[in-house]
Amino acid sequence: MSWPSVRLSRLRAGWSPSRVRGLAIDTALYAASLARSRQVEHACAMAHRAVAYAANVASFRSAHRIVMMVAELQPYAALPEVRDLFEDVRTRLPSLVGFAPSRLS
Repeated sequence: MSWPSVRLSRLRAGWSPSRVRGLAIDTALYAASLARSRQVEHACAMAHRAVAYAANVASFRSAHRIVMMVAELQPYAALPEVRDLFEDVRTRLPSLVGFAPSRLS
């Protein structure tokens, strides 16, 4: 487990589901805006964080924002950091893969 994942899991321990859901949504929105600004590396870093939050809460809204974020990063799918992100989504949020397989393949 990487350091950011360990840190996030420790912080999330005391957070309410609504707080985690809000962080998932806000972080996914931020990552999508970074992708639109062509700051792909930073977008992927934030996107991994959003996926980590979304994986810890059952929320349609956070899942929807993750799918929208993936759509913003799709033009950069050939880049290794984006492929790594898509694999992270497949692993942590397997239910989303069924809804958007072309986005994650």
